[in-house]
Amino acid sequence: MCYTTRYLKIALFALLFLGTHMYSQEGSELAKQLQNVKEASYYDSLSVFTEGEKALKKTNPENLSKTKAEIFIYYGNHFYYIRNLERAKSYFELALSEAEKINSSHFIILAKIRLAYIQIESEDFKNIEKELFLLAQEAEEQNDFENVAEILNMRGIYHEREGDPKTTANLYLEGLNLAKKHKLDYYQATFHNNLGLLKFNIASPESALPDFSEVIRIAKKINNKRLLSHAQLNVCLVLMSQKNYKAAHDLFAEVIEYASQNKHPLELASAYANLGGAYVQNKDLKTGLLYIDSAIYVLKKYDFKSELVRAYLGRSNVELEFSNYAEAEKALMHADTIIKKSKNSESLPDYYYMYYLIYNKKKEYKKALDYHLLYTKANEDVQLKLNTKALEELQLKYNVQQKEIDLEKEKTKSVLLEKSHQKEVYLRWILLSVGFLAIILVAVLFYMRYYRAIRNQQAQFSRQLITNTEEERSRIAKDLHDDIGQSLSILKSKFTNKNQFENSDIISKEIERVIDQTRQISRNLFPSYLEKIGLKRAIAGLAEGVQNNNNIECSFEVADAAEKIPSEIATHVFRIIQECLNNTIKHSKASALKISLTFDENTFMLQYMDNGNWKKTSLKDPGVGLLSIKERAKIIKGILQIDENEIKGFKLTLKFNL
Repeated sequence: MCYTTRYLKIALFALLFLGTHMYSQEGSELAKQLQNVKEASYYDSLSVFTEGEKALKKTNPENLSKTKAEIFIYYGNHFYYIRNLERAKSYFELALSEAEKINSSHFIILAKIRLAYIQIESEDFKNIEKELFLLAQEAEEQNDFENVAEILNMRGIYHEREGDPKTTANLYLEGLNLAKKHKLDYYQATFHNNLGLLKFNIASPESALPDFSEVIRIAKKINNKRLLSHAQLNVCLVLMSQKNYKAAHDLFAEVIEYASQNKHPLELASAYANLGGAYVQNKDLKTGLLYIDSAIYVLKKYDFKSELVRAYLGRSNVELEFSNYAEAEKALMHADTIIKKSKNSESLPDYYYMYYLIYNKKKEYKKALDYHLLYTKANEDVQLKLNTKALEELQLKYNVQQKEIDLEKEKTKSVLLEKSHQKEVYLRWILLSVGFLAIILVAVLFYMRYYRAIRNQQAQFSRQLITNTEEERSRIAKDLHDDIGQSLSILKSKFTNKNQFENSDIISKEIERVIDQTRQISRNLFPSYLEKIGLKRAIAGLAEGVQNNNNIECSFEVADAAEKIPSEIATHVFRIIQECLNNTIKHSKASALKISLTFDENTFMLQYMDNGNWKKTSLKDPGVGLLSIKERAKIIKGILQIDENEIKGFKLTLKFNL
């Protein structure tokens, strides 16, 4: 910035938070509303709160604390701009409180940075800088590089205030490298702007131009008109120093238009003051004072008292440099009126010092001495006030520390309660484990009981199988003795008869009958003819035999694909059908039955149905017949289902594939 004295630096507070670039919650409406709050914080006390309320209404309950933290930061910024430090501090503390509720490290650190700006007004910056180092480390650990940039910006600003350009330049360069590394466009522009201003003040205006040009490029890229306006103003100052007034005026017109349209009065006043200072440095007093008066007009309109006093002190200093004593004193009288109305004693030392300079230059040394004494006393009073304020701050910190100790005690109690709770949790887990083991034990007992039942069932099946085998042998023996044996005896007697040749036809028929009986017994024992005639014809033969000998209407349907079934599987299928027929004949008193063997998608389905009168207990407590059916189904890896009709009948379904 190019001012002739420190009194014209009214732009400081407008640019102090230039690096503030917080991320807003997702959601376009809320993001736009928060941007409105931020913009309003630069100029309008009423509007900033109105816009803040609108933003809170658009926030989801779960994000309320986060939104509040951001809004309170903007409120605090606003009051810092207008130099109401107490209210600024209260809002920064509220922001910190809301951020701590949700443990938002970004806003916690940012609120602490803002509070550091307040602390710096009454405390030694070296002590605060130590805290800033720790905050920067914490932010870096969280990959929160925006706050690291904020801290570097703050440290640079205050080292520049203290007249340490080397440290300032190093801090701004460090910030610029950080912003480039992590692609933080806004902060790249911020540090280029800061470096440009530093070069403008301590080197040459031309050396600052590349930095300001880079700010303009980035501002256009990210569509940040406010940043663009600042950069254009700085370029305007460079052009003024080069006495390129036409280009400076054209660019300055854009800056004025932006600040006016977007209602940024402090920035507008800063622009006027900067341009005025540039004209004064170029010895164009008349034009310079016109722009300084424009800055004063804007500050009066929006009632920026602290900045207005500085502007009047600056105007007085300009008039003094050109020996316009009357105008210099007139400007001081305006400043005096504002100081008395606002009861702001902070500007009194500068006010008295300006009178000292005027009377000293006029060679009225008595008055000059009086005002120098007033300046010294006022300076001491301000320093005493600052020291008192510092003591109050220390007392407050002590109180906070005591509260933290009390809180730590509460935390210790909480830890003890937590340990007690952990014991209860462990006890619950032990009980659950015991319960789980008990369930496993009961399950094992049930399994063993089930296993014993299966073993008993298998033993019963084995005993029944032996019994049935003996019965089958007895039946075969009877068939051989009663049927074949008697038939052979009859044949023998006929052969010994004298008329044997006359009875040859009868004997031939008897021999054929004996052969049929022998074949029937053989078929009952083992259906070897399955391989010769196939499963389809064998099933047909069974059905026809049952229908002819037992007066039961039999129907059957066998797919042609049944001929593809291997003989070992076909034998089991045949035996299952045979067992079903035997059960129907012996137990059901059925008048009709149906057999079907179908094939679909590589799966065979056997269905057997009759309309007999079955007892329900006969299926719940099966004999060796049904058990053998189940065993055969397992052997061929089939799925067996036996249904007992509630009213009448029996149905068996067997699905298997090859």
